[in-house]
Amino acid sequence: MNYKQKKYSGMTLVEILVVVLITTIVIFGLGSVLAAGHRNWNDAWERVNLQRDAAFAMSVFSLPIKEATGAAVFDDIDGPTLTIYNLDGTETSFFLEPTEKELRRQVDTGGAQIIIKNMDNMEFEVIGNKVWIKLYLKKDDQIIEFETTISMRNFGLE
Repeated sequence: MNYKQKKYSGMTLVEILVVVLITTIVIFGLGSVLAAGHRNWNDAWERVNLQRDAAFAMSVFSLPIKEATGAAVFDDIDGPTLTIYNLDGTETSFFLEPTEKELRRQVDTGGAQIIIKNMDNMEFEVIGNKVWIKLYLKKDDQIIEFETTISMRNFGLE
């Protein structure tokens, strides 16, 4: 007896399901790696932006303090205010606007100018001719602390 066997070319259902399963696992694995990398990139970028904002704020503090004849820190319900006394008799104040989380600068009685946003808190201390500043910036889950001391060159001059 000679039986002719039929030859099937192609794949069985089980083979197709195995290929689909393996492909799905690989795609989800790659997607997870890419998503984690993207998340890390965004977190690092936010941190760099906060550091840049803190450095900018310090540069805005720097010049008026260096040229100041004196400085004082006033604590109120919204937080500390740093007031700088200028050689020309004017005053420059730096303070935190608590509801908007903005660092603001005000010269004499003029309107307050926004320096940076995302300000969580700040601390000031005046010791002799030195002004110590510590800024806390926060955005989402990123927190930056930035600290410096600036000397007043015209300290004591009136």
